[in-house]
Amino acid sequence: MKSNSSREQRGNESKARHALDAGGDDDAELRGALPPAGADEDLAESQGEPEPTEEPSPKGLKRWGPWRRWDWYRKVRKQERGANTFWRDRDPREHARGRLPDDESVQVPAIWVAELYTPSTVGGLLTGIGDLGWEYGRSRDDSLTRWMNDVRGGRRAGWTSLGLVSPPEDAHFMSERTAPLPSGVKAALPILISLTPSLTALVIAFLFDDHSAGSLDSPLRAEFSTTIQRDPLFRPWHPVRYVLKNGSIRLGRRIRNPDLIRRETVRSRLRDLESGCAQWVRDHLPGAFVSLPSSRVPTATLLITERVGECQHSCRLKPSHYAALSSAVIS
Repeated sequence: MKSNSSREQRGNESKARHALDAGGDDDAELRGALPPAGADEDLAESQGEPEPTEEPSPKGLKRWGPWRRWDWYRKVRKQERGANTFWRDRDPREHARGRLPDDESVQVPAIWVAELYTPSTVGGLLTGIGDLGWEYGRSRDDSLTRWMNDVRGGRRAGWTSLGLVSPPEDAHFMSERTAPLPSGVKAALPILISLTPSLTALVIAFLFDDHSAGSLDSPLRAEFSTTIQRDPLFRPWHPVRYVLKNGSIRLGRRIRNPDLIRRETVRSRLRDLESGCAQWVRDHLPGAFVSLPSSRVPTATLLITERVGECQHSCRLKPSHYAALSSAVIS
């Protein structure tokens, strides 16, 4: 049964092919019903079907210059925000370690300023002495001009003290001379020293009042917060220029922790005290250092640390003590 069915099927297929080869109406009808070979491809081309395109991969975008620079800039900004919190969390430990203890105190009782006088600049010293009225002391009649002439002539050497100088409105009973002194200075101790017959030095010790002498206590005890400062040359358009054109960008930052701020504040206070005293000498007794900036004039600062107790005020040195100390050091 199966073999007969197979032979009949093959016979029908053979007749169909014979009919197609013969041509005619039936052939045309069959040809129109059956699609020719390759018809699917021709139909696709006639309908304008777009060819598949490859989509850009994320890896290719990451290799693109502007995207890569923008991604880096975002990461840097994120790290900066985290760094701010990190540094400020350390402030309490910095304060505990760097602040001046409550039972200690730092005083700046005196600052010394030096000036030199050569044959070409000694006129400034002599003029200043005359303008200040320092030619003669209150208890001595020794002329400073005569002493200077003897030194320059080789007839005398050594040093001479001008005694205690105090402000005219608050003259001390031990003062030899008076003069308007810098702000915060209650007295001064000038000394003239003959180095050579043609070279004379002036050294003045400026003695501060209690307020100026204790001006370092406030910054040494203060609590500061960490500050983060961007490069002063940074501009808001720098990131845009960097991302689009790979231009320069200034992302440097300066981190100032409490200890650094405290040191800078103390240094600034000391510089102000020194500059005020140096400027006074430049204005009234100019010499060879008058051409130098006030910050470069030779100075010496006396710092005293002490325990704060009940005898804090009674134990402080008085102007008479400084006079004795100055004489002992020079001798």
